[in-house]
Amino acid sequence: MYEFPVFNDKNLDEKVKNVKAVIKKNEKTIKKLLKLENKSFENFALVLFELEEALNFAFQPISHLNGVANNKKTQKALKELLPLLSEYSTKLSQNAKVYQALKEIEQDGALDSEQAMALRLELHDFEMEGVALDKERKKRIAKINSKLSSLENDFSQNVLNDTNSFEIIIEDESILKEMPSVEKAQAQTQKDGKAVYRFTLHQPSFISFMTYAIDRNKREELYKAHVTRGVKNDELMTQILALRDEKAKILGFANFAELSIAHKSAPSVKNVEEFLSKLAQKGKPFAEKEFAELSAFAKKLGLDELFSFDLAYYSEKLRKELFDIDEEHLKNYFESSAVIEGMFLFIEKLFGISFKKAKTKTWNKKAEAYDLYENGEVIGRLYIDLEARKNKKGGAWMDNWTSGSITPKGLKRLPIAYITCNFAPSTKEAPSLLRHYDVETLFHEMGHALHHLLLKSKVCSVSGVNGVMWDVVEFPSQFLENFVYEKSVLKLFAKHYKTGEELSETEINKIIKARNFQAALGMMRQLEFGLFDMRIHKGALDAKSVQTVLDSVRDEISVLRPPAYNKFQNSFTHVFGGSYSAGYYSYKWAEVLSADAYMIFADTGVFDAELGSKMRHSVFSKGGGEDMNKLFEEFAGREAESGALLRLYGFDDK
Repeated sequence: MYEFPVFNDKNLDEKVKNVKAVIKKNEKTIKKLLKLENKSFENFALVLFELEEALNFAFQPISHLNGVANNKKTQKALKELLPLLSEYSTKLSQNAKVYQALKEIEQDGALDSEQAMALRLELHDFEMEGVALDKERKKRIAKINSKLSSLENDFSQNVLNDTNSFEIIIEDESILKEMPSVEKAQAQTQKDGKAVYRFTLHQPSFISFMTYAIDRNKREELYKAHVTRGVKNDELMTQILALRDEKAKILGFANFAELSIAHKSAPSVKNVEEFLSKLAQKGKPFAEKEFAELSAFAKKLGLDELFSFDLAYYSEKLRKELFDIDEEHLKNYFESSAVIEGMFLFIEKLFGISFKKAKTKTWNKKAEAYDLYENGEVIGRLYIDLEARKNKKGGAWMDNWTSGSITPKGLKRLPIAYITCNFAPSTKEAPSLLRHYDVETLFHEMGHALHHLLLKSKVCSVSGVNGVMWDVVEFPSQFLENFVYEKSVLKLFAKHYKTGEELSETEINKIIKARNFQAALGMMRQLEFGLFDMRIHKGALDAKSVQTVLDSVRDEISVLRPPAYNKFQNSFTHVFGGSYSAGYYSYKWAEVLSADAYMIFADTGVFDAELGSKMRHSVFSKGGGEDMNKLFEEFAGREAESGALLRLYGFDDK
């Protein structure tokens, strides 16, 4: 029986010491590797990749804890380690002797396709860190990398601090008369011995208030606090963009956008902008129609002009009127544990694999671990942490602790992945109940996790999601999320958490019918983010210029301009604190593949065993060692067609 490592959230100081020890050990090993006379992929490149895996194994739990149990100790640990990790990584990537050894192994030619791709990716990373540059420019890139690592972490921490620091207390219960009882109960607390209701900027609480609170002034108060988070980030944003631009120019690129595209499937920045603009041109008339419909509806209810802080409230009312959807009623059928079990059953039917709960430690009593099995044999482990709580970073994401591969000693290492979300927390009165949108988010992250868990690879650097081009890494995740609108899938888990009653066919049909409600408005918002991200990375912009670019993009894309005080960019952690810089377009770029693949299932059959097997082995079981566009062609027998995306959104030409 395979023994997985046990996640331990204790002894943070020891974990920090261990990371430092691994760095030192790696540096010594690299020196020994360079002394080898007959260097090969097996005795040099593979060992080098394993050093990176060992460092990730040591550091990743610290990074993960900073995301799910953020406190002063985890913040201190990251501040201490990030410069050291940056220094180590840059020093390695600028080592001309290591680069030359890898180059010679590549030119030797005795490599399989996976090994060749792993080498190509590694050599590209070296080139993007200036391995061929002179000493002074190498030193400057090293300083830039170290500074960027710290600035990006500070940017995200500032957003989390602001998220945690604001709350609004509602004493007048009548303001919440339209709010589902479960959500109201989650907000209830005590003040001076009487019941009051506390709402915060954490996603479940924020969405609940913006959707159901009848007091418009209070909605704006919470909205304003949300869109002005990161007030300290103006200067950080300026520095981040300047350093990214400087690094790009040192490496010979016109700007950071060009550097970012250098290892993505998109052929050029121009091509990306044209792609986003064409989608916007197609979608804007539909978005304008949706907004006009919402405005007319709000006017009928007595509101003359819609503002950003009105959208969720009136959209929910309109959705209920058009489709007779009762969100409070529906949530009773999406209890988180039941959804997880149903999702596992769906995956078993689709891919022929199964999950069983694992007995092991986690970082929080609400987090669970599951082992993945195929033909009775364990092939991976998955941690799932769904509920929002203070000191947990917002949003939803998948990350990995280990990559499935074969070590240089011939030992099998199984993959470990995490899914982290921020759904409504459980209470004494009720378990965690999800919105249908939350179910969609969970399936999305599960798509990422499966992509990491299902790969069978010998090389850790291209195992699972490792090495996958960033603008196609969303293909598996966006593919899987589509199935939450399939009747046969919903029937697997949509059961009342108290009675076990199945969600009726009528209610399921309402969910499916409402799928594209305000789809164009949602798409235009994503296109706005993508264009904004790409354009601010064309130079070294200060905070004022960033605002000018955002205003320009909104003039081009938006159908509703937000208030002037909206500083969305100051909390845009995907771009300024994450991995999506000059890459946010990836969501829509990959959706061309995912929409087309899903439509094949929709037309053929959701549980078609042959099709499921083909998708698993053509896409989900392949990692960075393969071209994702070619993998789609292997699955579909043709290139992807953008028409499927338009069809999915309901505004294809008819």
